[in-house]
Amino acid sequence: MKYKKYHILSVISLMIILTISEICDLLGYINDHGRSSKISYIYIINLVLLIISFGFLIKGLLQRFRWALIVNIIILSLLVVANLMGDTYFEFDIFLLSYILLSLIIQRKWFKAKSHFIRLKIGIGLACFLFAVNIILNVIFISRFNDINMLINLCLFLIIIKLTLKPKNLRIEHTYEDKLKVQDLLRKFSTNPVSAIILEDDKQYFFPRFCEGVIGYTVVNNIAIVAGEPICSDKEIENILSEFKNFCSDNSLSICFCQVSKKCIKALKNAGFIVQEYGKEAIIYLDTYTISGSKTSKIRWANNKMDKLGVKTTEYKPLIERNHQIEEQIMDISNEWLAMKKSGELSFMLGTVSFDEPFDRRYFIASNQEGDILGFVVCFPYESNRGYFVDITRRSKDAPLGIMEKLTIDMCKILKEDEVKEVSLGLAPLADIQGNSCVEGIIIHKIFKFMYKYMNSFYGFKALYDYKKKYNPSAWDSKFIAFSSEASIISIGYAMIKAKHPQGVRKLIFDRLLTFIK
Repeated sequence: MKYKKYHILSVISLMIILTISEICDLLGYINDHGRSSKISYIYIINLVLLIISFGFLIKGLLQRFRWALIVNIIILSLLVVANLMGDTYFEFDIFLLSYILLSLIIQRKWFKAKSHFIRLKIGIGLACFLFAVNIILNVIFISRFNDINMLINLCLFLIIIKLTLKPKNLRIEHTYEDKLKVQDLLRKFSTNPVSAIILEDDKQYFFPRFCEGVIGYTVVNNIAIVAGEPICSDKEIENILSEFKNFCSDNSLSICFCQVSKKCIKALKNAGFIVQEYGKEAIIYLDTYTISGSKTSKIRWANNKMDKLGVKTTEYKPLIERNHQIEEQIMDISNEWLAMKKSGELSFMLGTVSFDEPFDRRYFIASNQEGDILGFVVCFPYESNRGYFVDITRRSKDAPLGIMEKLTIDMCKILKEDEVKEVSLGLAPLADIQGNSCVEGIIIHKIFKFMYKYMNSFYGFKALYDYKKKYNPSAWDSKFIAFSSEASIISIGYAMIKAKHPQGVRKLIFDRLLTFIK
């Protein structure tokens, strides 16, 4: 798999070299004919159009489009024949052309991504029209490679490329019944605290044919980003991984699993994935947990302060009886919190309030003596209700300091009364991570350590770790990412950020820079 990736990258590099070579020839051409030559400007326009076309084709090859391969083979074959006959508009090195053409033919099975069917039909029709017109013009005028003809051909060729490389829509709209099926599978198999996130609307579902289970994912830039790990029995994990890999391969998708637990590492490595520790998850064991001692002095102080103010924690149960006044207050706090954070609603690895489809969510609210809600927590069950994952924690801007600590501890007490054994406070990304032995793992580990040390202005890695640490968790469980060996580290990182920030990576960076400057 790695060989194929690097072979294709070398072929793409040669295509870029060919383009640069043609640019150098252009500079020599302009020197020979003069900068004011009218013909040279048309030649420049044609070369720019060719470079743009090559750019789209290279992008299509990187995305492993079947039609990017076909168009490349056709164009390269025509260029090879034209250069052999000495009747060509653009002169390229015949040996490099032949090598690229042969390499693409040999690696043809690598390109499986399908194009949008309607756009593809239009593109093929336009290509046939262009071919017919060229034959007619050549017969009538016997002029194959004049500047204007080439200009028209390249313009139409660029349109054809854009049409044929429109990706097939892989988004499958799932029904409420599908979500109920996923909920049943979660109740039966989920052991990873973050697994229930796949019930959110931004997820797609892969249901295997030959075993019972599901994988929740979203597609970003030809990468299937998976939330957590496969939801299935331990004995079926290798089977579901095999089916999912085949599905992604058939659609030219790379794969990245986010926040994978230790129990899946061996199966993922056996399946050819690169695995790297991603962070630590704070776990509280309710049977033995206590806030006595010096390490939790801040938590005790916050709880005592809230008790003196008369703050009470209760559970809101929308599945039993809905209260629109409570829900309105919760949504106001949520919107206020998002505005205070100056960010849109995060997605993918973070859930939503979802009063209309609560499923197995539990809602805990902290109120003052007047009945005003000051903060709330939303959590999901895992391990057949043995544990609960704290998904959303938000407070009012007017809430007294310590409200979330009070709410979290009271929530733990209520869950303990319901015979829940543990609570996950969530992940502290990049905290105390260990390295890896493979080359990609070493590189990613160094990048993660650099981000944790120097990029806290963009994302509060240390602040998030310190917040969870003050609860003195019973355990810190390692969580991992696992990604396809053929995927580049940069593309994986970009896809992960984009999945979590649907408003766009550029907007995220711009907002963070503004905050940093201020």
